[in-house]
Amino acid sequence: MNIAYNMDCMIAMKKIEDKCFDLAVVDPPYGIGMDGGTVGYKGANNFVKKGWDKSPPPPEYFLELFRVSKNQIIFGGNYFNLPPTRCFVIWDKGAGFRGRSYAEAELAWTSFDRNTRIFTRDPLCNGDYKGKIHPTQKPIALYSWIFSKFARPGDKILDTHLGSGSSRIAAYEAELDFVGFEIDMEYFQEQEKRFDTHISQLSIFAGGGVLLIFAIDFDGTLCVDRYPEIGEPREDVISAVLDAQRIGNRFILWTCRIGERLEEAVAWSAAQGIIFDAVNDNLPDMIALYGNNCRKVFADGYIDDRNVRDLLGVEI
Repeated sequence: MNIAYNMDCMIAMKKIEDKCFDLAVVDPPYGIGMDGGTVGYKGANNFVKKGWDKSPPPPEYFLELFRVSKNQIIFGGNYFNLPPTRCFVIWDKGAGFRGRSYAEAELAWTSFDRNTRIFTRDPLCNGDYKGKIHPTQKPIALYSWIFSKFARPGDKILDTHLGSGSSRIAAYEAELDFVGFEIDMEYFQEQEKRFDTHISQLSIFAGGGVLLIFAIDFDGTLCVDRYPEIGEPREDVISAVLDAQRIGNRFILWTCRIGERLEEAVAWSAAQGIIFDAVNDNLPDMIALYGNNCRKVFADGYIDDRNVRDLLGVEI
């Protein structure tokens, strides 16, 4: 189950039974005016001010949230009057945010009796702010990490302020049941498109039951382009490749790197969990099938930084 509703979460929660959800992961308004204007990388995302971030949620919101969920992770917890906790989730935004006017990290309050955990991801070098559909959009990878650390198989997840739908996509990929609410019709429609696009791209890998072969570039695709060095990993792309490999699709590393630089790329990819079926070469069974090994590798899809969104459903 993975469902989103265009409705007020307060009205919705009043109809929900006690402890219906195993985990609520929410990002409500903080009351700091981040509901529009120029928000994001180099002012590339200029959102209409809608006024929803003028004040934080009322106490009744938190009472209902705690009633309908067994555990909670609340972004902006440092802005709210919440009980003491020893377990905060800290999103460290990395070097790209050092010394800027925006916060270098974000805090999420949790109900868990655990040690504080830190997730580091630079949304600038990973392209998380390209094509934003919501002023306070967070990376899918952040939610995926949260679910890997705090959710269990079979858990039912609640997001009361769905926004861009990143939490919904991450829950889908983690095979967790999910219910989300978004009161704003424009945001709701945009996240519906984003979710449907993501799901349709994942279906490409299934190939209607036929497993596929993909040739994928390295610099600028699997990692940020820092050639001849290896740049920061593009976590969303790596995650999508691993998902495709898990269901049996095959990947060829197709890169201009040669010699030691190529060996470094192969070793780096293996450290990310990606083991290629071939490197700058055709698959053995394709060579046998066609009786030759031509210079151009055979693949059903060729992935680089220009079409990674079309074939993997991720932004870089």
